[in-house]
Amino acid sequence: MKLRLLFLLFFVCSFKSFGYTLTTIPNDNQADDSTIYNFFSPNNDSINDFFIIEKLKKSDGSGRPIDAKFSVFNRWGDMVFDESPFSNKWDGKGNQLNVKDTDLPEGVYFYRLEYAEFLNNEKTTVEAGKIILKR
Repeated sequence: MKLRLLFLLFFVCSFKSFGYTLTTIPNDNQADDSTIYNFFSPNNDSINDFFIIEKLKKSDGSGRPIDAKFSVFNRWGDMVFDESPFSNKWDGKGNQLNVKDTDLPEGVYFYRLEYAEFLNNEKTTVEAGKIILKR
């Protein structure tokens, strides 16, 4: 029985004087459009400043992006960001009452993504996962 590796991630770490940066680089030969990257660093250095979901960039043939609802929760389960339709460009700021227009602190957040596949509008897909936010 052969085991097939679906994707391979390399972690590149570089240490700085008061912290570190962590970048996830997919292997181009094995990553596909369904991969949702789980790390971004919204620190205005023009590298990984936005959380973008690649598969939502695909269009339905009319040039429109796929409509989706995207929600982010902190480790206590409080919703800190919610957008529908999702503009597919989250900058790490909260938009809920208690964290409105503030930079969220570094940490692990959890997301829920709900979208209708453009080939079959009756089928709604829900995905969940984690996001690492590092400033």
